Amino acid sequence: MTVAKIHREAGSVDMPEASFADRGRIAVPVPAGVAGRWSRIVLRVPLWAESEDSNTVPSARFLVFAVFKLADGTAAGEPVFVKSRATPCELLAVDIVYVPVGAVTIVVTLPGGAAPAGRATLAMKPSGQIGVVAALLAAHPKAMGKVALTGVTGRWRQARRVLSEVASLHAAGSHRRDYAFWIAACEYQLDPGIKKPEAVVTVIALIYGDPTSSAYAATERSLAEQSPPVPCLAASAGDVYLPPSLGPGAGYYIAVLQAGEVLAQGAIAGAAGELRRLDFPAIATSDYDQISADGVRSDPVLTPNPNHVLMLSGTMARGLWFIRADLLPRDPALSDSGLWAEPVRLAAWLHCFRADDPGRTIRLPFILSHRTTETGSAPADVMTRIVNAHLEDIDHGMRVEPGRVGALPVLRLVLAKPRRTRGFDGPRRGSSVSIVIPSTLTAKHFLPCLHQLLTLTPDPDVEIVVAAAQPGPLTEAQRRAADQAGRDGRVRVVHVPMPAFNFSAVNNRAAALTRHPSLLLLNDDVSPLEPGWLDHMLAHFDDPRIGIVGPRMFYPSGHVQHAGVVMGLGGMCDHPSRNLPADASDQEAWIALDREISAVTGACLLVRREAFMAVGGLDETYPSAFNDIDLCLRMGEAGWGKVYAGSVVLTHHELQTYGSHYAGERA
Repeated sequence: MTVAKIHREAGSVDMPEASFADRGRIAVPVPAGVAGRWSRIVLRVPLWAESEDSNTVPSARFLVFAVFKLADGTAAGEPVFVKSRATPCELLAVDIVYVPVGAVTIVVTLPGGAAPAGRATLAMKPSGQIGVVAALLAAHPKAMGKVALTGVTGRWRQARRVLSEVASLHAAGSHRRDYAFWIAACEYQLDPGIKKPEAVVTVIALIYGDPTSSAYAATERSLAEQSPPVPCLAASAGDVYLPPSLGPGAGYYIAVLQAGEVLAQGAIAGAAGELRRLDFPAIATSDYDQISADGVRSDPVLTPNPNHVLMLSGTMARGLWFIRADLLPRDPALSDSGLWAEPVRLAAWLHCFRADDPGRTIRLPFILSHRTTETGSAPADVMTRIVNAHLEDIDHGMRVEPGRVGALPVLRLVLAKPRRTRGFDGPRRGSSVSIVIPSTLTAKHFLPCLHQLLTLTPDPDVEIVVAAAQPGPLTEAQRRAADQAGRDGRVRVVHVPMPAFNFSAVNNRAAALTRHPSLLLLNDDVSPLEPGWLDHMLAHFDDPRIGIVGPRMFYPSGHVQHAGVVMGLGGMCDHPSRNLPADASDQEAWIALDREISAVTGACLLVRREAFMAVGGLDETYPSAFNDIDLCLRMGEAGWGKVYAGSVVLTHHELQTYGSHYAGERA
């Protein structure tokens, strides 16, 4: 039975109603006999209960999407967008959808992970032929005349063909991906209303650029169209200060804008409410997109929460920012930056970081501004000067230099000097590394990967412990491999007796045999591609907040294997860019940039020994999978940062030694 055909069986069975167990998400079994049929979904969600903190109101445009899953937990086809509408008290989604063959579970997600104010329910009812036809024709009224005409003239075969076309059109429309549809369906709208007079936030706009340009006029016009209109000041070259009447401590927020950036309707008033609700953060960033001369929007940039490492790339300094007036930079390095907003934003954020207050900088998850084609960007040398002055100030061993990733201009992190010749008194923090490699010693890739590791890691202080974990002694073949590996004096092969392989246990026991302040957990099927890879990862430890660093990794085919781990992806966690071609320019920018992240893979994981020991090492109740994720999360709970070093690239054969994490007893 294809999607294009309408099921002819009559009769239906109501699906038991269920409440949302998680924030914004509900997962329930698909009723028996529904898979492979059209079914009606009814979702009722009580939302937006009145409260002191409620500062948002529902939009009439919302996107609810459902994912059907097979028995093994994988998705059955594309997510389905369910037609929905919002009222002042509830969200109601009613639609007829095709349930893929083999689907056993439906997972419905609310817009933006909204939390129900009361009991939210989902019901699903398989439809007979008459109900399907009626629903499809109601959704596509233009087809009604065609069907009626063919019915009157007795051409029933043609009528069925028309209905099949309508069914296919309806199914395809449920999978739309274009940006215009996203805008119409679920773009978040901020409430411009402020409930308490004493909670009003005063915002003054500061526009950087040529006041005589059309780009400046467009920005100024969008400020005048806000409700209420927003007063603005020009930041002319060499003048980045506020007038004395708005001096430090005045309690104002400065909306920092580049000439050519125009504001979304209600952006300032709505953001002011969010700033109050979030207890007046020092700095708030926001999302943005592009807008053409005829008003067509494109290329949305939905930024992550601000983090120090990614901020160094210079890619986070666009869009509408709100900076508390007393924090507007008075940096002499900005004296020639009066035409550019980006270095002012960046300097303000880095100042907060140096003041040990990065937690007071937040992201408003709304598209509040649109960049016109006339919007300029700050020169790379200006941004480079701001970042390098900051890195020198915090005694960091890295610097940045201008570069490009695809079409995106970026600041690339590089070592200031080779780590062993920088002239510092004594060894650099964490400069010596112990590498732990669990291995069977007999896999065909083991010795080639080890040879590549030794060749591209010439540091004589590195120690490498190869741990063979098995019940009995080494075989003759293993001893030969061990002898060959030990020809380099930095390599030591140890036998770790254990009844069954446990990745966590073998790493913990091998780590206890090492001595250096930095510990690298490395699979025996991983090898570096360029010299200096380890020095770059170690340099992140110059920031005393960072406890873990993991690199980018490719499969031998050149496709991405690891570019960081995202929590929540696939219902638990996963690699978001897995199998992405290395030259995919639209994604390459993000996977090539160093940034702070929730977790990295244990296939190559650099960790501070003091932090590793403090959290108890790897949890041995995770013998195969998720021990690396658990370690990263516990390190985060203990206050350590985790960095994904996209500038460093290694090859990972993956699962070559021990097989799939999800096979046999490991499942």
